[in-house]
Amino acid sequence: MSLIATPPASSTVGVARRAPPASSIVAIDRRRLALGLSHWQLCARAGVHPDTWKELRRQRRQPTFRTLRALQRALDDLETGEGVPRRTAATLFGFYRLIAQQVASSRGVAPADVVAALRDFAAEKPNSAAWLAIARVRRLAMYIVTVEFEIDNAALARAIGCSRQNIKQARDAVEDWRARDPEVAALIARIAALAEGAW
Repeated sequence: MSLIATPPASSTVGVARRAPPASSIVAIDRRRLALGLSHWQLCARAGVHPDTWKELRRQRRQPTFRTLRALQRALDDLETGEGVPRRTAATLFGFYRLIAQQVASSRGVAPADVVAALRDFAAEKPNSAAWLAIARVRRLAMYIVTVEFEIDNAALARAIGCSRQNIKQARDAVEDWRARDPEVAALIARIAALAEGAW
């Protein structure tokens, strides 16, 4: 009889849950390819940042079970929908969040800070430089989603928990900004091109 205790099954499961196999990402990427989906389409549906997805595919980081589940569910939904994302409020919010993260990265704002404020329209801090930077990213994301992808103001407002007036104000502000600053116009065009096909 061995004197070495065998770890209980629960501890084995715990170890496995902390370190999902990289092969899971390989399998997910194979399914993506088989469905003819772009990386952006999968990320938009799953609500996973493209940079995170890139690092997972290159095995530079381990996936969490939450991320794996989101990716697998996104593929299941896309597969049953014959590759066409269901245009639900959750899908729209995921797309908006993805756009906001890309805008944040391009403007040197921490994407995590932007994501935390995407649905927070109560805490207005116009005297805070950090809040203003996040607010500008949020407005640009609203503009890109509604103008570049022709999503109805009311639909986006419902998805992110604000009013149509909030969306209109964001659009008007960015329209003025875009007309005055060629760099903003170039940023909008670049993000929209990256997201082409994801919606």
